[in-house]
Amino acid sequence: MSNRNNIAVFVLIVFILGVGVVRMYLPQKPKVTSSSSNPIKDMVAEPEIADPVAFPITLQDADGRDVTIRKRPARIVSIAPDTTEMLFDIGAGSALIADTTACDYPVEATRLPHIGGAFDMSLESVVAQSPDLIFADSTINKRIISVLQRSGIPVLTISPVNLKSSLAAIRVAGKATGHTTEAANLINSMKAGFAAISKSVHAAVNRTRVLVMYDTSPIYTSGPGTLISDMIDVAGGHNIAASNDPVVSERVIQEQPDVIICSHDLEQRIEKMPAWKGTVPAVAHTAYFHPSADATLIRPSRRLIQGARELAQYLHPELFTSEGKEFTP
Repeated sequence: MSNRNNIAVFVLIVFILGVGVVRMYLPQKPKVTSSSSNPIKDMVAEPEIADPVAFPITLQDADGRDVTIRKRPARIVSIAPDTTEMLFDIGAGSALIADTTACDYPVEATRLPHIGGAFDMSLESVVAQSPDLIFADSTINKRIISVLQRSGIPVLTISPVNLKSSLAAIRVAGKATGHTTEAANLINSMKAGFAAISKSVHAAVNRTRVLVMYDTSPIYTSGPGTLISDMIDVAGGHNIAASNDPVVSERVIQEQPDVIICSHDLEQRIEKMPAWKGTVPAVAHTAYFHPSADATLIRPSRRLIQGARELAQYLHPELFTSEGKEFTP
């Protein structure tokens, strides 16, 4: 996620043995074949079809609440970067009247009035905008959602924790704003994009081993069932994290990741992790991946396709030309 703040992470040991000796006692890096799970496989069977929508409409949000929207929203406040970007992607950006300082994409989002940061907006700052609908992320905005609901303004939450729920978030946003056709088109475009990327990396003999890192002390990461982990799968990689729990340093050395996904400013701290330089392939080869500004691995938006494509090219350069196109026989 472009400018999202890095979270906090864990420590690492192993100096006593020299680098060569440490390598001797490490288990062989297990190979992960290309038959690993693919989250897009079951999603492309049927095209997304736009349901007609009429207001008033009652929708169930990500927290299981029924939210009634009495008329097509003309004044929307978005209080999370992912909801803001998603609304612009489905053509509802013209109805956005305010967002947060963390809403950094597209550029139009940065020009809207801001009601605070992603974590520090107040009820007063939101209500002052006189919105007829508030869009929120059930995780990022968890602390203020119940407060906002007391205002009587409809609050619709999304929870794009993985690829399936991200597509569901786009679907419900289309219904809530009257942009069902645009939402369906976006979902179909994303499905087609992921399917094409998945097909491109299918020829890979092994799936590159990947670690997601948000900080170094402790080592916070993202495990299976998360959006970024789904993108790793689509791109022909294997996420070495078994869960979202912090990973200990010895486990990273044991798992031998070939690539680390992290922010630019985390690289120097990773380089200083004890014993990683000589024992962790990603560190030894400075194999750090960062999506470009036109891509993401963590937001339910059109840029997710580009994020998966860039990651696939990074993990399997042998399958792509210098222009990023798939090699053809």
